[in-house]
Amino acid sequence: MNFYNIINDSELFKDFICEKGTNCSLIKFSNGQKDKVLELIRKECFDIYCEGNTDCGLLKSFYSSFVDEKGILYQVNLSDGKSEEKGKYGLNKFRKLFSRLDKSMSVYAKKADEIKTRHKQNTIVFRKSFIPKYEKLDYYDAEQKLTIRCRFSKAKSEDKRPLLLYLHGAGSFGEDNIKQLAEYLTVGIKVKNDCHILLPQFSGSLRNDVKDIINYVKSLKNLIESLGKIYNVDKDRIYITGISFGGECVWYSIYENPYYYAAAMPLMGNMPHAYSDYFELKNFADANIWAAHATDDKIVSIDDDLYLYEKIKEIGGNIRLSKYENGGHSIMKKFYKNENWQEWLFAQRKK
Repeated sequence: MNFYNIINDSELFKDFICEKGTNCSLIKFSNGQKDKVLELIRKECFDIYCEGNTDCGLLKSFYSSFVDEKGILYQVNLSDGKSEEKGKYGLNKFRKLFSRLDKSMSVYAKKADEIKTRHKQNTIVFRKSFIPKYEKLDYYDAEQKLTIRCRFSKAKSEDKRPLLLYLHGAGSFGEDNIKQLAEYLTVGIKVKNDCHILLPQFSGSLRNDVKDIINYVKSLKNLIESLGKIYNVDKDRIYITGISFGGECVWYSIYENPYYYAAAMPLMGNMPHAYSDYFELKNFADANIWAAHATDDKIVSIDDDLYLYEKIKEIGGNIRLSKYENGGHSIMKKFYKNENWQEWLFAQRKK
């Protein structure tokens, strides 16, 4: 039995390549060669996903997909090599997927080169907006090779003012630069303090895996630093909140950028990273955190928030958890409207 897979061009796979493209290749191997190929894929994943501060322990959650010559698709867990049949997926369809992937990777590489060439430094470009209170801007982060669409509401006062960063849920993915604003205006946040408000949009072109999230939250910090050069932002009072996917991004924001945010409020969030052997709990030691979740949430389990709450409490961290018995995956309005979060949030200062 022969199997096929798509990988990035690499000398590691030279013995298995049967069709080679510009940026990726279709490889072929027999059942007897499966273990060797899995080991090579593990190595490639390690090289790709363990750069910088990315947690190598997350490799245990990575999967790779193979299709056999009979057109059966298998998903293989890279940690233990166990495979699970996922249904029919003919080889011709797989070849088309290979072709599309090769093209998309070429386009991505071209765009990355353009960003490097055009934006040697982090750049903010303001766009025409029909909503005057919320300016429209694109942020080019050459470091992470990301373009982030944003809405920004400037504080009324010209004095140094705090900044509130709101991160949206998965339903607002995209590049239209409007869905995240519509979500923010409907979740129940009515900010009483005069502050800057930043509403970035997570691009729908990203894969929504941990590597993307880490790159995204690092870019958000660079974005805030760039905005601080234009507007009078109080760097001791930068606050972050978000719901669902945005709640996950809040957890990763304070983890990847310890000592940067004065306070954080992740709602209905999660953090699979927390169970890794490489997890650094100390990154939360000086954070001010208020999490919220419902025990009957069927979309994002409360388990991660409960786990993090207990662990951070153990090290003496400043964390509170609003645990609702019901409300499912829609407790944001209940929290933002009923909890006294604004008094708590704006009283926090960066340590």
